[in-house]
Amino acid sequence: MFYKIGIKNMVRSALVAALYVSITALFLPFSSGLIQVRVSEALYVLAYFTPAAVPGLFIGCVISNIISGAPFLDVLLGSAATLAGAWFAYLVRRHGLPKALSPLAGVVVNAFVVGGLLCWLYDVGTPYFVCVLYVAAGQFIACYLLGIPLLYALSKLDRRFPNIFGA
Repeated sequence: MFYKIGIKNMVRSALVAALYVSITALFLPFSSGLIQVRVSEALYVLAYFTPAAVPGLFIGCVISNIISGAPFLDVLLGSAATLAGAWFAYLVRRHGLPKALSPLAGVVVNAFVVGGLLCWLYDVGTPYFVCVLYVAAGQFIACYLLGIPLLYALSKLDRRFPNIFGA
């Protein structure tokens, strides 16, 4: 089992989901479309600290996609891409990889999956690889330009209060 399912971890997951939905809703005009920066994707780095963030990020993405009016296929595949990215971020710490790699899968997987959804489901009239590049650029902004500073700030907090994330 990858972590204990208990009240504390369910609450942690719910808090991450609520934070993801709140940030997505706050920046809704920038959170969807061909040129998008989903600021809430910076929260991938939380999965580096606690496995409870993995389901929280997934559930938050599902709710955010539903609220934004996304079609079912986008809710399903876009959220699965977030789940894969979050799982990778968790594995980075577990396998002792450099922490700066934690949001990498979030950038790559979302670029190809969401890029495909934009190209074929939403038919934005842009070639697939151009859609991939647009999504990758937005994900890079969210995950690296916003997420990495958050990661290092939380790392300092984690060193000072080792049990704060409960991992």
